[in-house]
Amino acid sequence: MDIIAKKNMKHSLFLLMLIAVSANYAQSGTLSAGGDIDASDGNIAYSIGQPFFQYSIGLDGDINEGLQQPVELFSLDVMAVSVSGNATVAPNPFTSFIHLTFSTGEQIDYCVYDAFGRLIRKGSVNDLVNQLDLSDLSRGNYLLQLSNNQVFHLIKD
Repeated sequence: MDIIAKKNMKHSLFLLMLIAVSANYAQSGTLSAGGDIDASDGNIAYSIGQPFFQYSIGLDGDINEGLQQPVELFSLDVMAVSVSGNATVAPNPFTSFIHLTFSTGEQIDYCVYDAFGRLIRKGSVNDLVNQLDLSDLSRGNYLLQLSNNQVFHLIKD
């Protein structure tokens, strides 16, 4: 009986060591390729060679579990906001359109940037009251920079 108990103990210890060693490699993976694709309405992180993943859909968004791409952090330099400008923007937050109102009817160029500093839209207006259609943009934060050095923080709902 004593020999059988020792043999079972050796098998149990061997299995425990095998599980411990394999658990160390559980959070690592070798990918052959990967990257990010950015668009105006969102971004996608992808990896090639990923052995498995789990996909869950919820009311607040989607979650893709598995091997993840690293997060890239950087700062965005924006020109200082001029408070002596002559433009107003309404409504903010907006859903589809914003109205730019100027005190003079001169031509003003504008650029709309996303939260990552990418140029989304560029154009010019020359009326006292102008309507910009931003309905194709996804929900989020944007910057509207005018050629008169005014910058507005826009929130799309």
